[in-house]
Amino acid sequence: LHEEQQEEFISPTKKKPVAGTGNTKAGATRQDGRTRRSARPSRASRRVPTEKENKLPSSSKYMPEKLSFVEAIKKAKADSLQVEEVKARSVEEGGGQERVSLVSTTVTTTRRGTTAGQADAKLTAVDKAATVSVLESISEQDSPGRSITMSDDTKLQLADERYKELLQDKQSINAITSSLSNDDKCMLEQLRKELKKAGVTLKVLKDFKPNATDLCITSKSSTANVPENYVLAKVRTLKVMRSALAGIPIVTPDWLRACLEEKELVIPSANNCIRTLPPKAGTEHLLPLDSVTHTGPTAWLGVAAYAALLQRQSEGGGDEYEHLPLLDTSVFLCGQFHKGPGVPPKADLHTLLRESGANIIPSAGAAAKKLKDDEDSTLVLLCDDAKSDKQSGITEAFSKKITTALAKQTNRRIFIVTFNWLFDSVSCGEILDAVNYQPNSPRGKALWQLSAGE
Repeated sequence: LHEEQQEEFISPTKKKPVAGTGNTKAGATRQDGRTRRSARPSRASRRVPTEKENKLPSSSKYMPEKLSFVEAIKKAKADSLQVEEVKARSVEEGGGQERVSLVSTTVTTTRRGTTAGQADAKLTAVDKAATVSVLESISEQDSPGRSITMSDDTKLQLADERYKELLQDKQSINAITSSLSNDDKCMLEQLRKELKKAGVTLKVLKDFKPNATDLCITSKSSTANVPENYVLAKVRTLKVMRSALAGIPIVTPDWLRACLEEKELVIPSANNCIRTLPPKAGTEHLLPLDSVTHTGPTAWLGVAAYAALLQRQSEGGGDEYEHLPLLDTSVFLCGQFHKGPGVPPKADLHTLLRESGANIIPSAGAAAKKLKDDEDSTLVLLCDDAKSDKQSGITEAFSKKITTALAKQTNRRIFIVTFNWLFDSVSCGEILDAVNYQPNSPRGKALWQLSAGE
């Protein structure tokens, strides 16, 4: 200490005498006690503020006496993320009549295997303006995957906006065709000639070319009970699936007729566009008749959803508008995939996997290493139609490693499925579970039962 501070310093072990007391030592003790008590905060200042004073929400809703902390957290998330019903009220212009629109909320599986609230409804034009902001705000905040929710009308509107931006005032159009009848092909050739007169070149490509193909033309399904504006494709080919993932218009022969009537290039919209890709036979639950109250994944408007998410991205949306369904998913192809009836070539599967965002594992050894990872992602073993273990590509040693990995409690999700799982996941725009995709080989079936919980 400096010299001027030494006179003021009193050692804690040696108290300074207090003047005016008979016993200087006792006086110093009493004085020191009074000094310490005066330095303590008052009872009022020590009082814990109430919830009202802190302006904190009451926890009694989620933390009653007989509710554990984990249960309380689950209840809080359930109450905040799952909205049973949204009532949107709007007044018709000029009519002065109040109308109530009910928007049902369901739960759907997201790209990375988590769940998020999804609001699907058929809203009128008057209702849409009042409800769209509410619909798009319903999402699961903690979900690491896609958490964006859109109403059906919003998907269709954004998809049509994207199609307009892609084709409006374009003088050269590159198109591909898939499963057209001879009459439709003749109509396409007639349209090509008419557009040439109007100064627009329509070129038909043999295969899909990324960043070069502008349009896909295919037939629509004649299946009954298809909801209005949910136009279903007749078939699901590689060309059609790649076009859907790219977010380009997939039009029907009705679009050809509309262009011929107008004698110019008509911007695809409404029922001229394919909005839905059909799932494989046996998975009709992916096309529920009641799409509003249905819970779980659905293929309805899967094509429109890809285009809508890409449109949001072009408008400055962030990563939450990611449209690739298999992002952060690693896939290993088990088997030879010899080309045959209903069996796609391995090269086509590789193409579709890459354009879906998946990481392709090149060998069984690399797949075995992936089994040891504990990261939060998905590993898929995609099997061909082989009925014997020898042809399935799943050796006994590899099967044991998969069984061991499935038995461990980790963040890694492991699916053992047939190749149709990939096509249906693309149709729905999200990772599906393994339940409906049992492999044919004995080892494949046994592993599938473990992964699907059957």
